[in-house]
Amino acid sequence: MENKNKLKLNSVKSFICAVMVLGLIFGLSGSVSACCDTGGGTCYTCGQTITQSCTLNASLTSNGTCFTIGADNIVIDGNGHSITGNSTGDGIETEDDKDGVTIKNFKIYNFSTGIYLGGCGSDDNQIINNEVSLNLDGIIITDVECGSDNNTIKGNNVTNNTNTGVYFDFGAYNNNLTENLICWNGLDVNDDNAANSGDNNACNTTYNWNDTGTTGCTYQCIVCVDNDSDGYNITGGVCGPIDCDDNNVSIFPGSVHGCKFCNGTTGNLENVADGTSCEDGLWCNGAETCQAGVCTAGTPPTCDDGAYCNGVETCNEATDSCNVGTPPTCNDGAYCNGVETCNEETDSCNAGTPPTCDDGAYCNGVETCNETTDSCNAGTPPTCDDGAYCNGVETCNETTDSCDAGTPPTCDDEAYCNGVETCNETTDSCNAGTLINCSANNIPGIATCTYDPDNNPFTWDYFPGFTSVCDEDNDVCTTGTINLTHTDNCTLCGCPSGQCCNAITEQCCIPYTSSISGVSGRLPKPIFFEGCGDGLCVPTENYENCPSDCKKPIVCGDGTCEGDETYETCPSDCEKPIVCGDGTCKGDETYETCPSDCEKPIVCGDGTCEGDENCKNCEKDCRACPPKIVCGDGKCEGNETCKTCEADCGACKIPELIINCTKNVGVGETITCTVADEFGNPVPGAAVTLSDGRTGTIGDDGRVQFLAEQSGKIDAAAGKKGYAESERVYISVSEGTPWMWYLLILILILILLILLLIKKRKKE
Repeated sequence: MENKNKLKLNSVKSFICAVMVLGLIFGLSGSVSACCDTGGGTCYTCGQTITQSCTLNASLTSNGTCFTIGADNIVIDGNGHSITGNSTGDGIETEDDKDGVTIKNFKIYNFSTGIYLGGCGSDDNQIINNEVSLNLDGIIITDVECGSDNNTIKGNNVTNNTNTGVYFDFGAYNNNLTENLICWNGLDVNDDNAANSGDNNACNTTYNWNDTGTTGCTYQCIVCVDNDSDGYNITGGVCGPIDCDDNNVSIFPGSVHGCKFCNGTTGNLENVADGTSCEDGLWCNGAETCQAGVCTAGTPPTCDDGAYCNGVETCNEATDSCNVGTPPTCNDGAYCNGVETCNEETDSCNAGTPPTCDDGAYCNGVETCNETTDSCNAGTPPTCDDGAYCNGVETCNETTDSCDAGTPPTCDDEAYCNGVETCNETTDSCNAGTLINCSANNIPGIATCTYDPDNNPFTWDYFPGFTSVCDEDNDVCTTGTINLTHTDNCTLCGCPSGQCCNAITEQCCIPYTSSISGVSGRLPKPIFFEGCGDGLCVPTENYENCPSDCKKPIVCGDGTCEGDETYETCPSDCEKPIVCGDGTCKGDETYETCPSDCEKPIVCGDGTCEGDENCKNCEKDCRACPPKIVCGDGKCEGNETCKTCEADCGACKIPELIINCTKNVGVGETITCTVADEFGNPVPGAAVTLSDGRTGTIGDDGRVQFLAEQSGKIDAAAGKKGYAESERVYISVSEGTPWMWYLLILILILILLILLLIKKRKKE
């Protein structure tokens, strides 16, 4: 064991040595790069003279003087790092006559002098915010011969130096010492010639030094104890307000803790003013206030509004609010018996009013209630239209609850000239009438040299002809008369034999037969009567240059199927001919002529109730319609119930309560009662009343219990709003109770066991 302990000890020692070696290695490697960096490539280490402003980048150790300042108007910034000596030399010193230098933010330990401001005439320098400790002397301002004047020492901690904290030699004048902590040195402040000044310093021991307006320093050096590092101490005085609990960082002067606050003057936790709000973390016990330093519960919030139909509101501690109550479930989920509602006056549910579906109108059919979709099904309107077009559209007559015959379409437009229009049952449209043909009254035109009603064979006799048209105003075809035009005699023309002449133009005539039907004879060459508008379409005329004389030619694509155009030759103008077997029933096709395309028509009287046939429009096929259900006719039928038609079906029966209780019990035993409806369902909330005056309420499990208090007979009954009161049941309570016998037997058994144990110990 001893060897093991030694082994363990040796292992521990080896581990410690290894850690120390590693620390030394890392320490040495770190010191290699530590220096006061100018930022321009120059980095000063201990033992060098600084001639440029620089900032220390890491802590340094030094054998002898660390830094010597050799230039005016530069800033040496320790950046919070330390320089540590070996009790010799100066931490930082100045050469002769160095002015305007700033030394700040250093931690200077273990030198002969921490900061030495000397030489001949070192003036207007600043020593600011440095920690100078554990040296022989802290800060020395000296030069007997030339003097070191107008220097500022401010905001430094100069403590625990062996000889003097701050020393002004005989050559130091008009230097300022302000707001420094100079404590626990051999002598805190020494001013040999009393020629310097300052204020707001802390020190205990001085020579020739007084802060402005006081003897010695403004403040005494004391230890400000702050165990919990919250910035407040338990010392008081110059250390500031007193901490009421220096071991609890949450307690400090001015802090409030429930109904107590920390008094920084007395250092005690004292009561806040009565009535100050406080909080115990609970909402449901109301808003707390402080009373005599104790957080006292307030008035709980009133959650329940006393209304039955919105349920019982309760307090919710988790959400700091009132829970909405759960309203009683009145609606049974059935749509067709109406929506049951809560009755606040009776604290119960009222039966709903069934929706009124049938609107009493005949022509839209009988509407019915649909429980599946929770809506009313639309009725099926009676089919009045018989499908025939030419007898008009039959309509439903709401007054007579029957169908009225339709009004046949008016096809004839009463115009004479376009004929009489007729109704077409096949196409469900009107056929155009046959146009009146007036051609019988036409008179052919005359153009001849031989026609001589004027007994002059040498004149050109001409009549343009007459075309009869339909006169719509008089409902007749127009008639015309022949009026000939005769030219002058042309006997002097000298025309060849067989020809005549035109005395006006002196042209000869040749025989010519006109292309116009009914016109023949001789025409001049060139044609004498050539001209658009004469009613004759001659060879030089056409539809484009004389549409009044010539007909429009037949052209495929003009939207009119005419002449010899067909669907095959011009499908853009002509419709496809009706062909049986193309799957479309159209034109004059019927089921009889084309059963492959046309359906068999629905015919009332064929013995089959089909399509839109119903009991109203085809009683032969669909049988007679059932009589309308009318509330009040003395018959409870169809969808009538006691709720929808009390006149026919009678008043609804009030549900009954059935109570069962333990029939035989002894005094001190439990009486259990259950309450159910006619169907055996428990009825929570029902009140059970005993004849001895006690009452109870049925719970969610459907039962309630009472203690049998005295012998005899008692009875019980149950009641609840919306139910008929139950019949009473009887309970017999006897004097003797079995549990007393059980207790007596248990006591005897215990006595027997004790005697057996005593006997066993005596034997031992």
